[in-house]
Amino acid sequence: MWIRCCALLAVLWLGGQVRADDTQVAAPKKEEPKMLTGRCHCGHITYEVKGPIVNQSYCDCQGCRRATGTLKVPFVTVLPKDLKITGEPKTFRSPSGAKCDAHGVWLFCPDCGTHLFWKNNDGEHMDIFVGTLDDPKVFQPKAE
Repeated sequence: MWIRCCALLAVLWLGGQVRADDTQVAAPKKEEPKMLTGRCHCGHITYEVKGPIVNQSYCDCQGCRRATGTLKVPFVTVLPKDLKITGEPKTFRSPSGAKCDAHGVWLFCPDCGTHLFWKNNDGEHMDIFVGTLDDPKVFQPKAE
């Protein structure tokens, strides 16, 4: 009996579960974050993210609306060190003074014009426009 109790405690301590019939059930595996990938419309610029999404939301400032042609821009934020870009996006800095125009720079494909990213002035974060993701289902912002 004492051995059975010690075995049960060891299994629980290691993260597994034990059924009533004393058979061990494997601990659920932690899911690795899914790698994000995406591209512009013509495929000249591609990217992959090997790191977590640190924020996801919408922006409806005048700068975002004008840059993307949409009313509410969905984006995911990642750390620049986790983002690998293939191809050379062009940058655009608007003098408009609108919120995102004043605080960052737009990155887009020089061939097809797709707006892919917005980078804040301090370079600490990079926003990826959700429409360019290969799997946009990763975009699940919290309700405010």
